[in-house]
Amino acid sequence: MATVASMRHVDLASEIHGKALNAVQDAYADTRWERVRGAIFSDFGHGSRTSRDTMVSRLAEPAKNVRRAIENLLALQRENDGKYTVEDLLRQMRSADQETVVRAVKHVYAVSKNDGSIATKEMIDELLRVTRSGDPELVRNAVGALSHISDHPNGRMFLFRSEGLAEIIRMLGSEDEAVVRYALTTLHRLLQHIESTRPMARQLGATPALTRLLEGWRMPKMLSMAADAVHILIFDDVNERNRFALDCDGARRLIRLLTTHEDQPKVVMTAVRCVRVLCAGQDASHLKHLLIEKDALFVLYTNLKKAEEARTRITILACLRNLSDAVSNEQDHAVIVIALLDIIKESERAIGGRGHLQGYSEEEVMFAAGVLSNLTCNNVNNKATVYEANGIGTLVDVLRLRPDKADEMVTEPALCTLRHSTARHGNSSAAQRAFARVDGWEVVVKQLETLRPPVVKAALGVVRNAAIPRENRISLVESRMVYPLLSVTMEILTSAAAELRMDVGATSDDGVSMWEIAEASGGALHQLAAHETVAGYLIEDAALLPVIKELLENPETVAADEVMQRELLGVLYQMSKTEEGCARIEGIELGGALQRALRSPHPSVVTYAAGVMKNLERGGASQRRFNDDGTVYGTGNWHRGVGGVSEYQSMGSELGDGYEPELFGARHAHNDALHGGDNYGLDRIDHSFRMPHNNSDWFDTDL
Repeated sequence: MATVASMRHVDLASEIHGKALNAVQDAYADTRWERVRGAIFSDFGHGSRTSRDTMVSRLAEPAKNVRRAIENLLALQRENDGKYTVEDLLRQMRSADQETVVRAVKHVYAVSKNDGSIATKEMIDELLRVTRSGDPELVRNAVGALSHISDHPNGRMFLFRSEGLAEIIRMLGSEDEAVVRYALTTLHRLLQHIESTRPMARQLGATPALTRLLEGWRMPKMLSMAADAVHILIFDDVNERNRFALDCDGARRLIRLLTTHEDQPKVVMTAVRCVRVLCAGQDASHLKHLLIEKDALFVLYTNLKKAEEARTRITILACLRNLSDAVSNEQDHAVIVIALLDIIKESERAIGGRGHLQGYSEEEVMFAAGVLSNLTCNNVNNKATVYEANGIGTLVDVLRLRPDKADEMVTEPALCTLRHSTARHGNSSAAQRAFARVDGWEVVVKQLETLRPPVVKAALGVVRNAAIPRENRISLVESRMVYPLLSVTMEILTSAAAELRMDVGATSDDGVSMWEIAEASGGALHQLAAHETVAGYLIEDAALLPVIKELLENPETVAADEVMQRELLGVLYQMSKTEEGCARIEGIELGGALQRALRSPHPSVVTYAAGVMKNLERGGASQRRFNDDGTVYGTGNWHRGVGGVSEYQSMGSELGDGYEPELFGARHAHNDALHGGDNYGLDRIDHSFRMPHNNSDWFDTDL
């Protein structure tokens, strides 16, 4: 038996050895390519026919390890995709095991980047709960997930309804910069897309929290986002504007932001938009003054110079226009005025007739003209700068290139700037003469012919100022442009009087008062009538005197309107210098109106009324013509008024036989020396007689 067993053992060993020997022999028969493939991909039926530890199998080990690692990752992803539903993640987030919670929140953070389906009310509530855990890593991942969720419409709505706004605002004060960044992004999206969040955010203190972020941040993207969120909150809420600018020191922070980030267009854009909102509206004067005190005008000007995009320049110019109407009369803004004139000049060069602007857009020119109008209103320094920088010619060219109604948004402020710059400053006479030298009369007639009330009002003011120098009137008459100018001016006056006849408070669709139009027309005619040819033309017009009488006898004019009375009486004064004029004036029986004017509380009105009456007397009028109340106005006592002595008499008799310098001669000797020219007329009267605050000073008002 032992022999048989021994023999079987030998046979088995021989068989195994024979098979191994055959495998080795077969392996050596394989090609090199077959051996390499078998070593690397032995699992896929390409294994080597030998199990020996060959050099090829050793070299294949790293490649096999990489392949196994990739297979494991793919297997894990497949496992997770199929295993972790929203319910599973919620259950893990509620687990008592901290590591399980951390792993689940990380997974939610990763999935929320691309998968909006994870945004459910339960998930948002759980994430908000986690943000209060105090664990920095948990809070960071949870807020990050909320930020990702807020990028989806459904996520934003669930977040709003879950009352998570308070928690988001609270996290703006976190010491972790990543948490603040995620919270700011979430809040900005909610404010931007869900209007209902805005009043709630104001109540929860979002504005102070956002204001604090405007300082200290180094990331321009976050600064611009914070400023934009502030803009949304203060845009349509006056109380929130005051809270931001005053209580939170937001005005200073915005100006500092504009000063330190001039090279960041997005930061500049959002900050300027906030400033623009602060200085918008009728009740923003206190905020405008606050911004001006912090050098906002010059900071904006600096950013305007550096702005490369038209959109940014337009926003800055619009902000400057809102802010510039609050500048004080003493401030000097020469660099800003010159820069604005340069914008207008550049646009004129680019127009090339009536082509398209290639440099600055029409909108930029419109805002630049608006800022100029505001800066030159009642500001002696800025008016002088316009003249010294050859701005009169520039503005006339602007008007020449834009003669149509459609250009009103540019032409009206340009005319207002001309009106301001040709009156009430040391170079006003020179500016008036410069207007005539650049053929401004023809341009202004074209603007009057548009019959657009805002344009007409401003253009008539320019006519009034430019007609003051004697040589301007002479050149106007010689150029024959005086006749179309007079025709359209009288048409405008007659039309305004007709409107006032039907409604004493009549205004145009643009909000321009017909009283102002009538005042402006009277002022222009008053100065033009200083030329005898013009006065004769007015005398021959049968419709003019009845209109003047009607306006002078209007109760509103008598009660309060000094400007209207003095302008119309000034026209009568010029017309009454000839016998024909006296006869026409006597024919419309103006005795009652002149008598009331003599009792006016306004010295200028008394002076003009007295001048008209003196001319009428010298023209052959009866010395007892004006005695409706029994008072005799003859030679030597025509100045008697209420109580026997008028305010005019108390000033001293300054009336003479000549032009208006004789009416106010002693009073204006100083102004002649100051202005250095033949600058007489209403401009001088304004220096002598202080205007009451309830009168609209139409020839020097802001836009």
